[in-house]
Amino acid sequence: MDFHHRTGMSALAILIADLPNNQRPRFVQSMLEAAPHRSTDGVHLASTTCCSLGYAQRGCTGREQQTAWPARDGNLWVLADLRLDNREELCTNLFGTATDDVSDDRLLLAGYRRWETDLANRLVGDFALLIWDETVGSVYAARDPFGVRPLFCRQADGWLAFASEAEQLLVLEPVDAPMDEQTVADYLTDEVRSLRRTFFRGIERVEPGHWWLARPDGITRQRYWLPPRTSSRHLSATEGRDEFRRRFFRSVGQRLEAQQPALLHLSGGIDSSAIAGVAGQLAKHGRLRAEACRLVSAVYPGLDCDESAYIDAVRQRTGLPHENWDGTESVCAAGVAGPSSHPWGAGKFGSVAGDWRIAQRLGARVIVSGFGGDELLFERGIFADLARAGRWLELLRQGRLAPRYSTRSARYFVLDGLRALLPGRIRACYRRWRPATRPAAPSWWGAKLRELAAQGSDDGLAEPAVAFGSRTQEATWHWLTRPGFLLALEWQVLEAGRAGIEMRYPYLDRRLVECVLELPYEQRLPDGRMKRLAREALRDCLPACVADRRAVTTFDANIELQFRRSVPAVAAVLERSPWHSTAFVNQTEAVQLLRNLAAAPPGTLDWTEIATVWNIALLELWLHRWQPRLCRAS
Repeated sequence: MDFHHRTGMSALAILIADLPNNQRPRFVQSMLEAAPHRSTDGVHLASTTCCSLGYAQRGCTGREQQTAWPARDGNLWVLADLRLDNREELCTNLFGTATDDVSDDRLLLAGYRRWETDLANRLVGDFALLIWDETVGSVYAARDPFGVRPLFCRQADGWLAFASEAEQLLVLEPVDAPMDEQTVADYLTDEVRSLRRTFFRGIERVEPGHWWLARPDGITRQRYWLPPRTSSRHLSATEGRDEFRRRFFRSVGQRLEAQQPALLHLSGGIDSSAIAGVAGQLAKHGRLRAEACRLVSAVYPGLDCDESAYIDAVRQRTGLPHENWDGTESVCAAGVAGPSSHPWGAGKFGSVAGDWRIAQRLGARVIVSGFGGDELLFERGIFADLARAGRWLELLRQGRLAPRYSTRSARYFVLDGLRALLPGRIRACYRRWRPATRPAAPSWWGAKLRELAAQGSDDGLAEPAVAFGSRTQEATWHWLTRPGFLLALEWQVLEAGRAGIEMRYPYLDRRLVECVLELPYEQRLPDGRMKRLAREALRDCLPACVADRRAVTTFDANIELQFRRSVPAVAAVLERSPWHSTAFVNQTEAVQLLRNLAAAPPGTLDWTEIATVWNIALLELWLHRWQPRLCRAS
């Protein structure tokens, strides 16, 4: 199914170069034309000395469609792809009144004049923004804490460019971008170690939660979003749950704002069911029109991962319009070429394709997802905190209850907590005395992959030192900011944008996340039920069968089904000639791995090996597409 000529999120493009005034705008125009799915509401260009700016407009709300970008105030120009959640607070701080008449561009320009590089830290919402200061010749670039709005950069001798997608930067001739081999190695080994690198050397990603300031003498990069230093220890457990509930209701409500109906993906799990339940409450109390949103769900008839019973219970409780689609009929894209900028994760295409089809049929531009709920709400670090506090009986009790929601034993959780008591110096000595055994490289690894996997990757950007209030806070922060999670989110956003969809994530609301991070670990004890905070704070929004469920559904059965269907297409890719992945993948061994998996008895396949085969096939397709340009550039 072709999703590539639909609408998408707005596109930004800026080029700073010492070129004739008639050439720079043409380059910027070409950059915008490289993302046609982002320009349904018009294209706008502007030029100043040494700089041209472009904006391909695509809005989901009336305010977004009415804002005129690029915008100017004296020496400052601004471009932004954003959805602001704290407009009243910004207006009050900047203009002394909580008016709703101030445009987004005026807010950003006034904010930059007041706060300069701290502007990004004052914003709440999803955003990628660029501010050109023609007086000093600088560009300020920033992304929201989780990178829901993408932004990339490319520089060479004499020019610098930023854009919403890497594909836009590939049009800048005469220089072709060579492949970044370390990123390919990270992709194949499933060890993402760099957020800045992309699959093209010289094209970088502006990291989520960071701002960049590019000046003639170089680029300064800094993380602006850090875990809160304050604590909610003064709040009782009831007050903590109430604050989480208040912020979650606000987060869901703000992400349902759209001119067309918004779709809510409902899987039947706690995270998506809570979003649907809150939407139902908002509709019940007149704060949301019921027809303004629709629940959409993938069902898997005949498989043990089918969540129809939970989905039906949520649908009946909320009273919201609902539509199912058959997830077993999805077609994995492991045999289909993906986007030009990366092959990341395209094997998961089938898990969302039904949502996209429904959105296109209904004219919806927004899908609200529960992605990020696991990272925010799962109680990692609790056992270490109990051990450090000397709460031995509670540690044993929580450990005994943990197998109710985990496949691991009580002994594992208790020992995991006790390990936290060992001083770091002792743990380091133990690791030197008995280093972890590195598993042997798989037989399908090529020579270049073996070399790069051993080297690792370094951005050269040291993260600020953070004093965490608890192991629970530290673990939650780690899971929310780890590169693999943030790149998975970016892939969702970019692929949905190519299908004409804007993804929104209530669990990744900055104010909600900070609320959870500030809670003392004592208010996060699971008591045999993971994500207890959300269960108790939102119990009246959930059917009892969902609020009290303990088992976690895995989708191994559907992954195996999709894999067996994809075998002919994958085999055609792996057996083709010429083989472009020689440096990274031994073709003979990759074919044998596919045959071994295809011959395995039903129910015995390891989904990680399936993902490996899919990723190899997708990399080969991607390299086949780009090999001529990559060879010219290398």
